Amino acid sequence: MKLFLTEKLFHECGKSGATCIGMWNAFISTLGTNSECFKAIQVFENIPSTLIKTHSTFWNVMVTCTHARQTEYGHYLLARIVKTLWIEPTIEIMGTYLDGLARGKVIDEA
Repeated sequence: MKLFLTEKLFHECGKSGATCIGMWNAFISTLGTNSECFKAIQVFENIPSTLIKTHSTFWNVMVTCTHARQTEYGHYLLARIVKTLWIEPTIEIMGTYLDGLARGKVIDEA
């Protein structure tokens, strides 16, 4: 029920034009911590290009991947951060990435 209300609030704010990257980050985080990994990734992929994704945005998605053991998407995301967006990952993003590899039992890569 709470997740439904969160999603409703997120969409209502979007309709009113009151959106910022912080709202997207909060929604991704909420989905990720409530076992809605694929939905969180979908929301992340649909962030409008007019909004600038912050380190917090990438960290929230990486945490989601870690909890869902989605090591492939985590690896894709890290490569995208570095190669495509030219952003240096923070220690928090790298630590979460390594945690995800360990949880996904991909120790050799970690």
